[in-house]
Amino acid sequence: MLHESVAGRYADALFQAAKSKNRLDEVKHDLHRIVVLLKLNPDLDGAFISPVIPTDVKKRIIERIAGGRIGTEVRNLLFIMADKE
Repeated sequence: MLHESVAGRYADALFQAAKSKNRLDEVKHDLHRIVVLLKLNPDLDGAFISPVIPTDVKKRIIERIAGGRIGTEVRNLLFIMADKE
């Protein structure tokens, strides 16, 4: 239940940020790309949820993945999630 409420808050914040910038379609596309990437790379998915991987390493991975291919809204959400380990 706690995870659902946290996930809901993150989703709502992302939705509001995307809506305010008229970028709902782009954010949806970016999220889809991330989901596909994680499904195709289970080790990468595991690295993001591992408490052993330091936050700064997770953020460097996100930067390499993002590298201009995903918008700042989704990238920033991933950074926030990395901070929360």
